[in-house]
Amino acid sequence: MGQRCFICRARLVAVEGPRKRTLEHLIPQWIIRRHGLTDATVNMGALGPLRYMDYLLPCCAQCNSHLLAPIERAVSRSLKQNELAGLAEERLAPWVAKIILGAQAYDRAERLDRSPSTQGERLIRRYLAGLRGQVIVEHFNQFEYPMSLFWFRTLQRADPRRNFDFQVSPYLQALYLRLGHWSFLARADAGYVRRNGAHVFLPFQQAELAPLQMEELAAHFFTMAELAKHDHLVRRERLPSGRIRYTHLEMRRREPFYPSSDDGREFLGWFSHFTGAEPSDLLMGPGRRRTFLPDDSGQLLHCPAEEGWH
Repeated sequence: MGQRCFICRARLVAVEGPRKRTLEHLIPQWIIRRHGLTDATVNMGALGPLRYMDYLLPCCAQCNSHLLAPIERAVSRSLKQNELAGLAEERLAPWVAKIILGAQAYDRAERLDRSPSTQGERLIRRYLAGLRGQVIVEHFNQFEYPMSLFWFRTLQRADPRRNFDFQVSPYLQALYLRLGHWSFLARADAGYVRRNGAHVFLPFQQAELAPLQMEELAAHFFTMAELAKHDHLVRRERLPSGRIRYTHLEMRRREPFYPSSDDGREFLGWFSHFTGAEPSDLLMGPGRRRTFLPDDSGQLLHCPAEEGWH
């Protein structure tokens, strides 16, 4: 990895001080221990497999001590107790933002990518820099909020290693993270997916989802991230003055994702990726997609935690 802090980009040094070089685990050590992931690996795509214990990022002492440490303590305390009700989003959001930024930073460094930072990276860095060293209170009104973030209650399995799932796309700046009773979907997009797709995710935040149902929601989220990445949710209109006006289309016009459409094929690809099932196994005949979310009455379909393709 490089010699700059992955958060503030300060040049790191070996001597004591605010810029002293430290190493930050992308997946915190308490999560690695809790889920038995000491020797487990994560697929880094073209970079190959990587042990979670080796997923380390260079970080300056100031960012590590004054920004990440207090956020980590608050989140770990709530997650260890399987209770997020008492954890305000202003603590949870920077914790998830740090994971997305770290995954992007690691991917770029390992590929020796010298291209300019993405908009998502710049949004998160400005956001975290604004929080560093400050009391995090009502920061949504103080700083540019960089993310779409949803979290859900999830059923657990008997084996703790099967209660953990980590899927990140540096290209889409999107994250799916399942930690026991809680699962998270996030993207560095200034709230773009949340504004356009909240109707898909918010109804399930009061439910308790089986892992397979959570994977279906994750496929929806990553498909929307793909659409946003390629501006498929934006209509360009040239005004008489010659200027171009951009209008965000409502996600409802694209939902549901039918298998015969381009969006539907994207969705099936992500659903297959998360479940490990063949795309053909996710279809129920021509033009019909298998779903494990609500039935026609709006009730969640029965989907026990130990069933499915796991």
